[in-house]
Amino acid sequence: MAIEAPEPGAVDMCSCIYGDAIVLELAMGNWKMTDTNVTIKTNDATAVIQTDTEKVADKKKAGETEIELHPIAKAMDRAIHGFRDIEECMITLLPISVSSQREQQAKLRAEVDEINGLFKSKDEKNQLHAVRMTLAFRREVERFRSSQKSQVLARSLFITIFSIFDTFTSDLIRALFNRRPELFNTIAVKVDFSELLLHDSLGPIKEKILEDEIESLRREGYTDQFKKLEKLFGINTLRDFPEWGAFIESAQRRNLLVHCDGVVSNQYLAICADNNYKVDNVKIGDRLGVSSKYMVAVVERMIKISTMLGQTLWRKILPDEKERGIADSHLNAIIYNFLSNERWCIAEELGSFACGKAILKNSAELSARISIVNLAIALKFGGKPPKAVECLDKYDWSANVWDLQLAHKVLLEDFDGAAGIMEKIGGSGQLVSEVAYHSWPLFRDFRETNQFATAYRKIYGRDFSRELQKELIAETEELTQV
Repeated sequence: MAIEAPEPGAVDMCSCIYGDAIVLELAMGNWKMTDTNVTIKTNDATAVIQTDTEKVADKKKAGETEIELHPIAKAMDRAIHGFRDIEECMITLLPISVSSQREQQAKLRAEVDEINGLFKSKDEKNQLHAVRMTLAFRREVERFRSSQKSQVLARSLFITIFSIFDTFTSDLIRALFNRRPELFNTIAVKVDFSELLLHDSLGPIKEKILEDEIESLRREGYTDQFKKLEKLFGINTLRDFPEWGAFIESAQRRNLLVHCDGVVSNQYLAICADNNYKVDNVKIGDRLGVSSKYMVAVVERMIKISTMLGQTLWRKILPDEKERGIADSHLNAIIYNFLSNERWCIAEELGSFACGKAILKNSAELSARISIVNLAIALKFGGKPPKAVECLDKYDWSANVWDLQLAHKVLLEDFDGAAGIMEKIGGSGQLVSEVAYHSWPLFRDFRETNQFATAYRKIYGRDFSRELQKELIAETEELTQV
């Protein structure tokens, strides 16, 4: 199996999934995420996701109630961070493993030269030492030829991808049942009366029933798992994922690596064919591996399918307005992270999902427009400016809040008009604040213009470049304290 070290040009695919911060100010509140240990703090009509550091400071304030991050959002975040870890381990560790093998090879060559030099010596002690070195050298060569450190590492990381996904689906099901207990009525199971008498309440029994159901589901292949989920939750579109065939192929490849040392079986080919995935130049008996390029594609696919599955079931099972608002905000936050890391392709695909009719028709107007802006950002900076304009032209932006009109002007590169709207918004609008000017990917090119610099100075009374410098110094000092 050939292991490909990540190429220097593959930064977009392999960069981090989450940026340093998310700032999305929505009608229902502000979303801010820097790690998985977050809570939502409610104060008046706002909702802010905070880090542990922020919580320590804010606990001193009176009149604020802390609520744990929504369990479905938490399940998705945990999975995405898990996939991110796989990606970063692959980028960091696989090259080290390959480099280690090359260093070992160079060491063995040097030993050969040393042994040959000793054999050429007329000194009997040197020749005896050469014999001892040769015997040890043979053992080292045998081990080197049998070593598959890079392959083992790549396989282990690849297999772990599916462990993360299995954990995610389990967490998702638990969250849905906990938020909507009447779902237990869909599970047909018999419970002995004697077991009922062992408990003071139905809680432990319901928990066991649910865990048994989850365990039963996880023993199935992914095709059957999704069929069961469709039946359980009354939705028949879960397998309409655009990359469904590729998802099933990667799961089947995982099975080959775990059970057959990667050797292609008839079952692998049959299941791929059943799911409309064409496998080229592969026949029974071939051995499959996992290259870095293949694994990056699988990681991105799993992020997308996890996000779409979680969001689809969230909206289906918990359709009330409050839940939809939280789901909208969380989806926009995920997309924002990809935009912040300039991963335009995956941001575009999730943005297209967020802008689909099934989601937009039930979203609040402001949230829907933010989704459209995020999609346009992904298209514009992802090399598809005409598509971005086409996306924006479907809607009338003149009646929207100034913040959205600003976004429209910036994306159309009307920088004079954008600067004028900046001044109308002032120090802070519904979406835009000084922090947003510093971090929102929307302003990626606009920040470098004279129009932006002039408007920023008028609004805040200071130079944008100096503020960036202050931020850099503060961040550097913070890093030195870690």
